[in-house]
Amino acid sequence: MNAAVGEGLREAQPTVSLYRPLIYGETIDDYEDPIRVGDPLTWLVEEDWQVFSEKLVDTNGDKRLLERIVNSGWEKDSGEDRINASELYTRRASIWRDSMFIYG
Repeated sequence: MNAAVGEGLREAQPTVSLYRPLIYGETIDDYEDPIRVGDPLTWLVEEDWQVFSEKLVDTNGDKRLLERIVNSGWEKDSGEDRINASELYTRRASIWRDSMFIYG
């Protein structure tokens, strides 16, 4: 593997860990509409980091690239699911952590 690619893979993991999948009772409340709370992972990454070219986004290459990067170290026996970049994710850490208490 090219050293630059390996470095890119290591740097992408912490970035994606900023987002959580929508899970009722954890990152979304029962009364909330998932479409209003979450966005596809590719949208969140692009909105926050502007890392994909327009051509890549137009051809859905952003989804394929992001999935390959974040799933590169995935092991079948890990007990974890592969990340699907089309599924809905949120920036929320949990439904119990309100962003008004986060100061930066």
